[in-house]
Amino acid sequence: TTLNVPLAAISSTSDRTAGILYEGGTIHFTDVPAGGPYALANKWVFQASVPYTFDGNVTISGGAAIGGLRMSGTFDDFATCDVTVNGNLNVASDGWLFADNAGLAGGASGFISGPARHGGQMAGSSGNICYDSLFSPVLPAINSTPKHEKESPGGGVVKLTVNGSLTLDGKATAEGPVRYKGAGSGGTINITAQTLSGDGSISASGTPGSIAWDEGYNGAGGRVAIRVLNEDVGTSGVWAKISARGVATNQVNTTNARNQNCSAGTIYLQGKSDGEKGGTIYVKNQASYNTLNVATWIPAATRGDEASDFAKSKLVIADRGVVAIGADIKFASISVAENSKIDLHGQRVKTKAAFLGGEKLAPGAYKASDPAVSGYIVDSGEDGQLIISIGFSVHLR
Repeated sequence: TTLNVPLAAISSTSDRTAGILYEGGTIHFTDVPAGGPYALANKWVFQASVPYTFDGNVTISGGAAIGGLRMSGTFDDFATCDVTVNGNLNVASDGWLFADNAGLAGGASGFISGPARHGGQMAGSSGNICYDSLFSPVLPAINSTPKHEKESPGGGVVKLTVNGSLTLDGKATAEGPVRYKGAGSGGTINITAQTLSGDGSISASGTPGSIAWDEGYNGAGGRVAIRVLNEDVGTSGVWAKISARGVATNQVNTTNARNQNCSAGTIYLQGKSDGEKGGTIYVKNQASYNTLNVATWIPAATRGDEASDFAKSKLVIADRGVVAIGADIKFASISVAENSKIDLHGQRVKTKAAFLGGEKLAPGAYKASDPAVSGYIVDSGEDGQLIISIGFSVHLR
């Protein structure tokens, strides 16, 4: 089946509420020569629920987006967005990679109900209820408000491969709506590109629920994974504006017990010199609010990564982030900033280097009761240990 349509004629009367959902076949943009360039504008969304490839350079501007529209579905059958650009992708300051409000309604999901979750989860949750891969996330978020879950799904999924340079001056977002009947957790932004530059932002953060509504749950953080294949990870511009935060109760000024703090999701950044799964994992929450009563679990309990996958990765916990360990695990290094912590949860955590509040910890085995780790390491289980190996080298003559 072939759809023949002039690209310049596609538009939406309101921002990112309509567009094209690609489910297979061929799209022939009649006003674009073979190999592009392709210019998406006029407020519409291009969504590919099965993989779609643009065979040349792409520009997004004028409120248009590559991303997701709100659809119904389940965790085994949902409308994702999986796009490859065989060229460069330029997202202008008024362009979007967009999956806000494109997650799943809890009542229809067939997989998850109850407290908010995705990369993070809501305080008061029982144990490890996070889900999805940290390194290669593919799942949408879900709203947990029981009476109104169909009205406010969380963020959806944007999976994007750019076989050239990605310039992001606009926004890449997979967030839930901010609604009085309940918000949503962050979804998934999963990008692989040769290089990434620009002054835009990337967010899979949760959004706040109602100030007063008795079932207006807050949203937890989602998943962001960025791989650049031809450069190392940057520190400025868009690189400095990546978030997957959870929502803090006092952010919405409510004492409602259902409006609990939510933990951060995860941000995984991998550059050319890191090697696969050798990049840095960031768990960063709300620096201005006290969110230390709720954790981000690694690895996630459901459809997550294997504990062995983390051996080459670096873990950084900051901005009142909390990581709870769900299995015996090894990291290349661990850094815990002030006002942040790691919960051993009875597990053995091995690493070659650990930094607490910027200070390097000496090699050895530490329990949460050891004064050297006080304020940074806790243990909600029994007999958990942080084990820092002693480095050595062998010289043969």
